[in-house]
Amino acid sequence: MTDKDTRGKEETRLPQSKGFRIFVLVASFLLSVIVTLISAYNLNPTTIIQSLEQRVVLDYGAIHVGISLLLGCSTFIIIELIVLVINSIDLFDKKSEFDGFMENINEYSTMLHEINNYYYEVSRDSHGENDLFVTYAKKEIEKLNSTLRVAAKQKEFGISSDYILNATGVFDAFSVSSEKTLKMTFPVWEADDAVFISPADIHFFEVLQSKVTSNKLNSVQVIVILDNDNMFQKVYVKKLLDFFAAEQKYECKICMVDTFRNVCDTNGVPSQFVDFGIYGDKMLFVTEQYVPIHKGTYYKDTNRIRLYTRLFDEIWKSDILALKNTNTNTTPVKIADLVKVEV
Repeated sequence: MTDKDTRGKEETRLPQSKGFRIFVLVASFLLSVIVTLISAYNLNPTTIIQSLEQRVVLDYGAIHVGISLLLGCSTFIIIELIVLVINSIDLFDKKSEFDGFMENINEYSTMLHEINNYYYEVSRDSHGENDLFVTYAKKEIEKLNSTLRVAAKQKEFGISSDYILNATGVFDAFSVSSEKTLKMTFPVWEADDAVFISPADIHFFEVLQSKVTSNKLNSVQVIVILDNDNMFQKVYVKKLLDFFAAEQKYECKICMVDTFRNVCDTNGVPSQFVDFGIYGDKMLFVTEQYVPIHKGTYYKDTNRIRLYTRLFDEIWKSDILALKNTNTNTTPVKIADLVKVEV
């Protein structure tokens, strides 16, 4: 629907309402006249009453006309009352809708109202159907609407680096979750020759460490995903396993990527993206891209969270699918040491 169509609907809504009222009034009047004529035609104009002593002829013409008019007016009033009831129901529905809207007023309602006004000003200054300002404004509003609709209805929210750099927010899911264990995968790719490949990863790990230290989490279960067995010889892999071995609240197991993807396929989980975190029973994050910017999707959908939890637990509880971290290091490893480790 174009802006012209929308404005056209708004402009014709009031005239249509007035036209309907005029139509009802005229129809009611005509129907009342018809009822009056019919009653006048059917009633006998003269009634003769004869008593025992005298014959009296009473002309009921005046009374007859009054009855006919009364029937016509009654018809008119009844129709108007019916219309009034219908309008009252419609008014009640609109009031209920308005009350619901008022209950949802929040700090951003004023901003959304301003967006509506700003868009009106932009569209009013349009140079034509393909005006650049109007076209771009429409796309941005439609994008926001689509994003909020998906977040509200499908419980999904795609993000980029900005949100990951504000990683603290995702841990709020534990405040409404009975499960205080973070379950996460940690893919380490041979082609990258590093534990972390983006600043967003480093920042997230720092935030996670602060949450563990401050006892916001009971524990962290990590499945490190490797390309192959040869990667156990990599210095940065050894250092990462040293880190997990020394941290009391971290548990670590190792799984090869081919095995992990096979289990994904058998559980109906997309095997394309194997980097994810499960934040209790309230939140799931799946990483979809690392560079040039970090992208992923947050999910609040309980069915999807259960699906990924079942996948994780199946691998975690299997000594065949996941190997235990046999590293015996007890010396704490700083995150900075993981970043600058020599390959």
